[in-house]
Parts: sequence; structure tokens; C-alpha cells
Amino acid sequence: MDGLVVTLAVLVMTVGVIGCHDSITHPAAGSRSISADYQPTLTHPLPEPFAGRSIVRVLLMGSDTRPHDVGRADTLMVLMVNPKIPRAAIVSIPRDLRVPIPGHGVDKINHSYAFGGAELTRQTVEDLFGVDIPYYVRCDFDTFVKAVDLLGGIEVEVADVEGKGRGMNYDDNWGNLHIHLTPGRHHLNGYEAMGFVRYRHGDSDLNRTKRQQEFLRALMAQKLKVANLPSLLRAASYVIKNLDTNVTWREAVDFLRLAKALDPDDLLTETIPIYDTRIGGIYYAGLQESGFRELIAQVNAHLSGSGGSQVAVAVLNGSGIAGIASQTAAALEAAGWVISETGNADRYNYEKSRIEYPAGERATAEKLAQDLGAPEPDLAENDAGLEGLRLIVGRDHTLAHHRSGE
Repeated sequence: MDGLVVTLAVLVMTVGVIGCHDSITHPAAGSRSISADYQPTLTHPLPEPFAGRSIVRVLLMGSDTRPHDVGRADTLMVLMVNPKIPRAAIVSIPRDLRVPIPGHGVDKINHSYAFGGAELTRQTVEDLFGVDIPYYVRCDFDTFVKAVDLLGGIEVEVADVEGKGRGMNYDDNWGNLHIHLTPGRHHLNGYEAMGFVRYRHGDSDLNRTKRQQEFLRALMAQKLKVANLPSLLRAASYVIKNLDTNVTWREAVDFLRLAKALDPDDLLTETIPIYDTRIGGIYYAGLQESGFRELIAQVNAHLSGSGGSQVAVAVLNGSGIAGIASQTAAALEAAGWVISETGNADRYNYEKSRIEYPAGERATAEKLAQDLGAPEPDLAENDAGLEGLRLIVGRDHTLAHHRSGE
């Protein structure tokens, strides 16, 4: 049985935090307490959403959990938001992607949920992307159907996937899933919407992902409006009770404020590039590593608002000090730099930090050196097809980092 599409998680996050916002602005209506320092007044307005953070990331999961069966997270997306602009991106993760799962070897990424629940899935995706992904949201089929119904349904264009006017059709009696949608513009109720975003019988997981993204855009355009506040609040009261997340109420309100400010045109939707492979007779989706790096650079450029003009930085550990690459990347990200990846350098005996740059980007490398704070790092032009900056963190930066007390 297919997992719930993670488009639902975005819906639940958005609708649910509206209920949180109502709890703050009308405390008597809330069911949970909010700290006094986060209740707005004329003289003390709310602080900026996620103040001091350049990129906020959330793992969105849909699982097919049933009684006496943990299930799998068959649909996964990473939501990334730049709270300063705001801009957002959603990267879909194929459920059969072959990755290392902490403590469980290499397997399909959707198995991580069966092995260790939402937290292990979050760790697995965090390792895949090489960046901090502190939050997760997980939801199920019933929540999706009920929430869409409470919102009054969603209007979408149904493609003729099967041809000859058949549209989209699939029956799974065991899973109680029956999809029968004719081509054309339709106003879908909750159950029909679930069929729209779960259907893949006539094409592929890739096209199903595109439909999920199309549904999300329709949701944002049609439902996230002040005029829809009554239906949003009705949906929130149900959604909040059925939401599995580690997002706090205060953070949820920040997400709400960003969602309300986000233009649908500023939402980038992408899917991790893969290739088909079989190992031991089992199908896997292999990771196209070069394409994945390019995708991350594209996403980072979009989030920065640079339209692809800002040079991304790969941060590599050349000192051998555990965690120094991720710590340095976080500091540079907070300073406004776009990080394409973190990892280990070719060796651990770099005494001085080194910044490699493509032709024409010397000035950018000098600016990075200034923000890095290490004493005079080596700058070297790299003509071997380097697409962004490459920072190899040496022992000089490590020492400066510890002397500063950071």
C-alpha cells in the first residue's frame, strides 16, 4: 500500500499553525499554553520569524502506519525556507532511494521509518543532505481526507493519464483505495484529492510527485487567504490532534507567518535525480550524485534570492576535528552564504584553510575568507570544472574557532 504523499504534510503544517496563531492572538481559544514573551502587544510585537537563522529545514513525511504495523515513510520531502526574503523550496525524495541508514546498513530510504520511526528517518535524510534538518512533520491518510474536506475541497486539473478519455483509475480493495477521475477541471473532495495525489498506476512515481507539487500550489493559491480563515480554523482543530511533529508552538507560529508571506511563485519544487538499479534481484533507485550536487546548488541559489547568480560554498573538513565542517557551514550560512554541501577533504593535515574558486570569482573568495575569520587562508583558482567555492577548513581556523570561545 502506497504511503501518504508528503504534500499532505505541508497542508497539515500550514493549517495546523493557523490554529496556533489563533491561540496566541486569542489565548482563550487555545488548548495549549504559550509563553508570555511570545504574546504580541502594540509595544512588544512578535520577533521576526526564526530570527538569526538563514535557512530553516523541515522533513515532511507521509506513512502508511496501521494498527499493529509501523509501516514505512513511503513519501518524503524536505521543506527549506529562507525566513528573511521569504523564499521556499521543496525537494522530493524517491521512496526507493538507496542510502545508508544509521545502525541498519544500506537500504531503501523508506525503510528507515520501520527501523526507527520519524527520528531515524530524520537522521537518515539529514545525513543524505549533509545539513541540519532539525524538524519533522508526519501525518496519515485520514488526516489528509478530513482536512481537505474541512477546507471545502481543492480545484485541480486532472490529466488524461491513461488516454482515450479514461483519466485516472485504480482499485485496491484491500487498501480501500478507489480512484476514478475523469479528465478536466474538477473540484475534489478529500477522498478524491487523496486519489489524485496517490495515483501512479498509469505512469510513474516521478509524475505522481509532480501531481503532489501541483496540488500543493493549488492549495496555496486557493486556500491560504484571509477570506478562508473560518475553514482554516475548523481544519486546524482537527489537524492539530492528529499531527506528529517535533515543531513547538512558537516555531509553528513562525512557520505560519512565513507561509502567509510566501508567494506561490517563490516556491521551488524539485526531485532528487536517480537511476534505476537492481541489487540481489531487488529494485533500488540509485542516487545521481553529480546531479544531486547541482540540484542542491540550484536550491540554495533560489533560497538566497540570487536567481542562480550567487556562488555556493562546499565546506570540507581538512583538519580532522570532528564536526568542524558542519559548524563552519552553519556560521557561514548565518552570515548569508549558500552552502552546497559539507563533508571531508582528501586529507586531514591541512595546517591552513584553503579556498578554491572558479575563474572570475577571486573577489568572492576574498569575501569568504574575510567572513571565515581564519588568519590569511590560501586562495587558489581551480580550473577543473569547479562550479562554486570550495572551502577546506584547516587547523588555523579550528584554533581561531576555539580561541574565540565559539
